[in-house]
Amino acid sequence: MAEKCVGEIKKAGLIGVIYEVRIRLEPLVKAIQEGALEPDDFQKVADFGAGYGNSARAIMIAMPGADITALEQNEELAEVIIKRGILPEERVKRGDGIDFLSESRNARKFTLVTAFGLEPIKDSSLFKKFVIAADNALRDKGKLLIESDAKSMGVVRSELRKASVNAYSRDVGLGGMVVLTRDECDKVASYYNSI
Repeated sequence: MAEKCVGEIKKAGLIGVIYEVRIRLEPLVKAIQEGALEPDDFQKVADFGAGYGNSARAIMIAMPGADITALEQNEELAEVIIKRGILPEERVKRGDGIDFLSESRNARKFTLVTAFGLEPIKDSSLFKKFVIAADNALRDKGKLLIESDAKSMGVVRSELRKASVNAYSRDVGLGGMVVLTRDECDKVASYYNSI
């Protein structure tokens, strides 16, 4: 019976989906267990670079009832999120996520902004734009979670040190994650505005 079930999952292509959700779930669970994230942080979530929706699924597993808005620049990936029934169309925002987070109508709107698998960060320019946009979009007690590969997290952590920010930071999987409070985001944004 189990072999038949595994065979059906493989045929459906779900092994990859299950794996992707699991690797997104691990940092969330760790941050919750260690107190870096709390249930109230999931009231209104912006999932930056939502991809196929696996991070949104992980958020839903970790915190059922979370109000999630997926931000995805790639039209085809945004459609996958809707077609898979992960989120309804009105909760999927197509276009540049940094622009969306920077808009005045989204100021102080979100309790949590996530970026899972943030694209490889070769220098600080993407991180700078992203943190300034997240700082705009986060409520006063809001938080920012960034998870990415080891090299990108090295850039992120270096930028945090330059801004004298000692945020929650852990190695997870093949990379790492950081969770910043809105005050820490504000401090990083102020640092960038001063240089």
